[in-house]
Amino acid sequence: MKVENNFVNFIRCLCLKCPTHSFCMKIKLNKLFCGKGKSSCEIIKKGCICAKCPVAQQYTLNHLYYCQIGVKETK
Repeated sequence: MKVENNFVNFIRCLCLKCPTHSFCMKIKLNKLFCGKGKSSCEIIKKGCICAKCPVAQQYTLNHLYYCQIGVKETK
Protein backbone atom coordinates (compact mmCIF):
# COMPACT_ATOMS: atom_id res chain seq x y z
CA MET A 1 0.00 0.00 0.00
CA LYS A 2 1.42 3.40 -0.98
CA VAL A 3 1.65 6.22 1.51
CA GLU A 4 -1.31 8.43 0.75
CA ASN A 5 -0.57 12.08 0.09
CA ASN A 6 -3.54 13.36 2.06
CA PHE A 7 -4.33 15.92 4.76
CA VAL A 8 -4.40 13.40 7.63
CA ASN A 9 -0.92 12.07 6.80
CA PHE A 10 0.36 15.61 6.21
CA ILE A 11 -0.72 16.61 9.73
CA ARG A 12 0.71 13.43 11.32
CA CYS A 13 4.03 13.80 9.49
CA LEU A 14 7.05 14.73 11.66
CA CYS A 15 9.20 16.27 8.91
CA LEU A 16 9.03 19.78 10.39
CA LYS A 17 10.66 18.47 13.59
CA CYS A 18 13.49 16.73 11.75
CA PRO A 19 17.01 18.16 12.19
CA THR A 20 17.60 17.78 8.43
CA HIS A 21 14.46 19.77 7.53
CA SER A 22 15.87 23.03 6.18
CA PHE A 23 14.69 26.61 5.86
CA CYS A 24 14.28 25.96 2.12
CA MET A 25 11.92 23.07 2.89
CA LYS A 26 9.99 25.18 5.38
CA ILE A 27 9.31 28.05 2.95
CA LYS A 28 8.27 25.56 0.24
CA LEU A 29 6.08 23.68 2.76
CA ASN A 30 8.00 20.48 1.91
CA LYS A 31 6.69 17.68 4.06
CA LEU A 32 5.43 14.08 3.78
CA PHE A 33 8.31 13.03 1.54
CA CYS A 34 7.43 9.34 1.89
CA GLY A 35 4.13 10.08 0.14
CA LYS A 36 5.04 12.97 -2.14
CA GLY A 37 8.62 12.28 -3.20
CA LYS A 38 11.99 13.88 -2.55
CA SER A 39 12.60 17.53 -1.85
CA SER A 40 13.86 19.95 -4.49
CA CYS A 41 15.97 21.61 -1.78
CA GLU A 42 19.60 20.79 -1.04
CA ILE A 43 19.79 18.06 1.62
CA ILE A 44 22.40 18.42 4.35
CA LYS A 45 22.04 15.41 6.63
CA LYS A 46 21.82 16.46 10.27
CA GLY A 47 19.96 13.45 11.62
CA CYS A 48 16.78 11.61 10.70
CA ILE A 49 13.57 10.91 12.62
CA CYS A 50 11.70 9.05 9.88
CA ALA A 51 11.67 5.84 11.95
CA LYS A 52 9.80 7.67 14.74
CA CYS A 53 7.17 9.14 12.41
CA PRO A 54 3.62 7.81 12.90
CA VAL A 55 3.11 7.83 9.12
CA ALA A 56 6.23 5.71 8.54
CA GLN A 57 5.16 3.35 11.32
CA GLN A 58 1.61 3.00 9.98
CA TYR A 59 2.87 2.09 6.50
CA THR A 60 5.75 -0.07 7.84
CA LEU A 61 8.40 2.01 6.07
CA ASN A 62 12.01 1.00 6.60
CA HIS A 63 14.15 3.71 4.98
CA LEU A 64 15.59 6.98 6.25
CA TYR A 65 15.95 10.40 4.62
CA TYR A 66 12.82 10.31 2.46
CA CYS A 67 13.50 13.98 1.74
CA GLN A 68 16.55 12.80 -0.23
CA ILE A 69 15.51 9.47 -1.68
CA GLY A 70 11.83 10.22 -2.19
CA VAL A 71 10.82 6.57 -2.07
CA LYS A 72 7.09 5.95 -2.18
CA GLU A 73 7.15 2.61 -0.43
CA THR A 74 4.68 -0.18 -0.78
CA LYS A 75 3.70 -2.62 1.92
